[in-house]
Amino acid sequence: MLRFAIECKMSTKRAGFWRVLLFNVVLIGAAVLILELVFGDWFHPNKIDRLNLVRDCHLRYDASYLYDSAGDIHYSRDKWGLRGKYPSLDDIDIVTLGGSATDQRYVSDGFTWQDVLAREFAAAGKNVSVVNAGVDGQSTFGHIKDFDWWFPTLPHFKPKYVLFYIAGNDIYKSDNSDFDDLVNNKPPTWKTRIRECSALYRLVSLGMGVYQAQHVHKITHRKEPFGSWQWTTQPLVQDHRQLVQERLDIYGKAVAMLAQRTRAIGATPIFVTQCLSVYRFRDDGQVEGRAHTEMYDTTKINGLDLYYIMREFWAVTMQECAKEGGICLDAGDDIRWQPGDFYDVIHNTPQGADRLGKYLYQNLKDLPIGTQQVAH
Repeated sequence: MLRFAIECKMSTKRAGFWRVLLFNVVLIGAAVLILELVFGDWFHPNKIDRLNLVRDCHLRYDASYLYDSAGDIHYSRDKWGLRGKYPSLDDIDIVTLGGSATDQRYVSDGFTWQDVLAREFAAAGKNVSVVNAGVDGQSTFGHIKDFDWWFPTLPHFKPKYVLFYIAGNDIYKSDNSDFDDLVNNKPPTWKTRIRECSALYRLVSLGMGVYQAQHVHKITHRKEPFGSWQWTTQPLVQDHRQLVQERLDIYGKAVAMLAQRTRAIGATPIFVTQCLSVYRFRDDGQVEGRAHTEMYDTTKINGLDLYYIMREFWAVTMQECAKEGGICLDAGDDIRWQPGDFYDVIHNTPQGADRLGKYLYQNLKDLPIGTQQVAH
């Protein structure tokens, strides 16, 4: 009798446990459903919110912890998500696309490389609008989605040129299925639908992206102690092409698609190769890289290896640009950066932005754009 009572009591406890578990599962499921219905895009035709754009904002903040000349930063975006001055959406000369090195969140309005480029044109007597559509963290896949989800929402958006300053984020991009879906025009699978519509997926993906950028690849905004860096002329990898071949295949498809989408809106593509600060060119012509090592997937690399990796991406950029009849500028190999041009691995100071903007002007000054300034 006592044994029967004990067994009944244990059975009741197990039943209670499963009831509590079932209740919590249902409660969490209901919360997820409400979250998806409210914040997801399952029934909403506007996909622009999936791009994490900054719109209609005027921010001021202190960035002196990043570089000495920073001071008070003024960062603004208009209601369309664009940075910079232009007459109207149907009268933009150059719109620029890229990641954080294009966005330049910690370079104040008036001092970005887009501002420098426009100012150089103005000094030569031409009014040329250069608009910043860079998005912090975007790779070429994000830029492709800009054409699909963002630009169609801009009424009468007709830039004459689209300038891409790219590759810095793509050297770590490895999700081949996304590009295959776009290249082959496959009907969306349930996985694609979740990626595009789920609020929970976007939240987790954003968190993972931030973690990868901050703790794995260390490409977020921070002040680097350049004076304490050690340098080397010896790479750790023998065959860099083989190391990045899969990513290069993805990247090449993306560059071609960006050129095609640019042509589709009536503009001409300009591709500019992107640079990093972990390598430098010596006066004797030798290239040296930061000796500090990091893991590239399962392979240990140093700053010189990153230079050779970037060179592979520069070559593909120039090849695909030429195939698509774009304007191809190999800034990565052309510009000789100086101390003080970067405040971290990838982001320019105003000094570096000035150097890049003047380089672009020298290569684009003969474009048939802009209006002649009227003398007073």
